[in-house]
Amino acid sequence: LQAFSTLSTKTLAYSVESTAHPESTVGYRITDVRTNRTLVYMPAVQELNTVVRSQLQDCVCLLIDGTCRHDDELARLGISSKTARAMGHLPVVDKNGSLEQLATLDIERIIYIHMNNTNPMLIENSLQRQAVEANHI
Repeated sequence: LQAFSTLSTKTLAYSVESTAHPESTVGYRITDVRTNRTLVYMPAVQELNTVVRSQLQDCVCLLIDGTCRHDDELARLGISSKTARAMGHLPVVDKNGSLEQLATLDIERIIYIHMNNTNPMLIENSLQRQAVEANHI
């Protein structure tokens, strides 16, 4: 088991200002010593930069932050003015979103986790879910 920083500035849900340090959120690389296969768990990731991507090397299964489909998802619904990125989450489909970036990686299995209940990917048979599944995620 290896912990690493996801470099996210994730804030507390109801905080007024961000006091989060980029190393306050972590991901985990879990390697099975018998098979040498690795799972990576990243429940809060703001950007898939080179530092974060380096943790995905030789990963066969990735559990990754799927909190919001769109950066302005909460504003669209009148819930909050905070964007996904401002809260430390990489949106799934917006410009440079996780779906587009993950589709380029050679990882056997990718699973979105930590999804907000506003995320339409949770709705079975929705177009949003189908778009994710079409990318084998």
